[in-house]
Amino acid sequence: TNKMEKRTIVKHLEAEKLDIGRGFIKQDFPQGEQLNVLHWDIADGSVLPTHSHSEEQFGFMIKGAFRLTVGDEEFLVEEGDGYIVSSGVPHSCVAVGDVETLDIFSPAKVFPWMKKDCEIK
Repeated sequence: TNKMEKRTIVKHLEAEKLDIGRGFIKQDFPQGEQLNVLHWDIADGSVLPTHSHSEEQFGFMIKGAFRLTVGDEEFLVEEGDGYIVSSGVPHSCVAVGDVETLDIFSPAKVFPWMKKDCEIK
């Protein structure tokens, strides 16, 4: 498996930005043995299609907002809000304005782009 480099401190302005397509730019923040943290810049109107994963997910909205659908419920997540997506629950989001957010996954989630170059389909 391809493991991310373990770092104690990541400087936001120095972290590499990866444009994964469809208006999503991600930065890897520190990763531990049981969790990883991703910083996202998401363009207004960008859509993350419905998906699910085995990892539990916590997110924090730094700037902007998105419509988050979790299972059959829809929420407006705004600046300063936090959210949880349980393991295996289908979810999606649509950016409302330009968004800056953090996602924390436990256990650490390996995304396709961590394995090779890819884009959101």
